[in-house]
Amino acid sequence: MHNGQVFSFGHSDSGQFGLRNNVIYKKRIMTPTVIPNLNPIKSIGTRDHFSMVVNIINNIYAWGFGEFSVLENNKDEDETSPFQILNLNGLREKDVVRISCGSSHALFLGV
Repeated sequence: MHNGQVFSFGHSDSGQFGLRNNVIYKKRIMTPTVIPNLNPIKSIGTRDHFSMVVNIINNIYAWGFGEFSVLENNKDEDETSPFQILNLNGLREKDVVRISCGSSHALFLGV
């Protein structure tokens, strides 16, 4: 991260680049590329095919592999761009300081 920016590169077969571009879906990017419009990020959680971040104003975003509703988008579909998770069930009044992702789940540490 540089100034809270997040960069992605490698192979994307489930939208895990987060670059809002279906042209690169299921492609490779060999140069680190900034994921736009996330604001400065304070914590990142990643797993094989999806990622979640929390920014400095405590908004949580997710993208990538969408099966098992792991992205909290109310659908079992991949997301190629970051979207804000709105259904936080009590996390709104917490400061989320850490995100950890498993193969089909995510954990948030709120203080």
